[in-house]
Amino acid sequence: MSDWRGASRSNYFALAPHLERAFDDVVRLSGIEAIQGVGECSGRWSITPGDPDSGDWDSTLTLTKSEVTLLTSHGVDIVLSDGEDMCDKCDDDVVEVFFDMSWIYPLLADGEVMVIETVGAEKRRYVTGSAEAYTRLGPLASISMKDIYERVAWAGFNNLSLPHF
Repeated sequence: MSDWRGASRSNYFALAPHLERAFDDVVRLSGIEAIQGVGECSGRWSITPGDPDSGDWDSTLTLTKSEVTLLTSHGVDIVLSDGEDMCDKCDDDVVEVFFDMSWIYPLLADGEVMVIETVGAEKRRYVTGSAEAYTRLGPLASISMKDIYERVAWAGFNNLSLPHF
């Protein structure tokens, strides 16, 4: 059996004024890669997962209490991987936390939209793709290849063969 291999990347986006340090800390502690724009994208950023083969953004991270304190000081909402309250873990030196896009989108400048595109395949068995859009207020829209097939079927084209999802 083959493994699914994917790639993800965002468009270039601007950060809210004075949140560059918060962005640097989130990038460093989450393991994602930040790409600084050049030319017409100068002063803007793009992000991609730290693992170039996974295409997967969501992950569980081990952070120290001081790293968690640093992130929460930037307004990052920390969710523990086991669902417990952070106060229950105050005696622990390290905690497992769940990283997702909610660490990034509050840092966007007003009026900015960050679009995350993800594509992947498991050899020739199936191909997947999705895109999600975020503003600084949260998720705005999402679409996947599966959504396209559902919309076509809804439009009355029911003899469409579906790939494996």
